[in-house]
Amino acid sequence: MDLTGVAREAFGGGRRLAGTERLRGGSKKGVHRLPFEDSGTAVAYVWSAAENHWPGADEPADDADPLAHASGIALFGAAHRRLTALGVRTPRVHLLDGSRTRFPADVAVVEDVNGLGGVRELAGVSLFPWGAPGRRGRSRRCCSRRRPGTRCVRHR
Repeated sequence: MDLTGVAREAFGGGRRLAGTERLRGGSKKGVHRLPFEDSGTAVAYVWSAAENHWPGADEPADDADPLAHASGIALFGAAHRRLTALGVRTPRVHLLDGSRTRFPADVAVVEDVNGLGGVRELAGVSLFPWGAPGRRGRSRRCCSRRRPGTRCVRHR
C-alpha cells in the first residue's frame, strides 16, 4: 500500500518515507508502520472496506445492537479527543483525515509507541522487575532495617 502521500501530508516534505510494514491485529482497519529515512517511525490506520475482515461489514449499522460496528475514523477521533481532555496520555495524532481526497480511505497517522520502552514513556511510569513503582520504596525500607548478615523475610 502506497502511503507516501499520507506521510507527506502528516509530516511535510522534510521527512522521506522509507517503506511500509503491515502490522498484525487490525481486523477492522489496516495498521501500517511507517519507517522514515531519518530512523523515526509512525503508525497509519486505514479504514476501508478492503481492510475490514469482519463478517457483515458491508451491512448497515444498527446503533441499538451492542455488537454493532464500533470502529472508524469518527469514533477514533472522538475517543482520542475525550481521553486527551481527561488528561490521559495517548499517542499523538499527526493526521486525521476522513475526507478521502488525499487517500482513497479514511486514514489516521499517529505516534508509534513501539515496544515496552515506548509504552513506559507513554504511561509516564517506570516498570520495575519486582512490581509496581510504589513498592520499590517500601521494599528498600523494609530490607534496610534488617540486621547485617540476615535476610529480609518479606523479600527473599
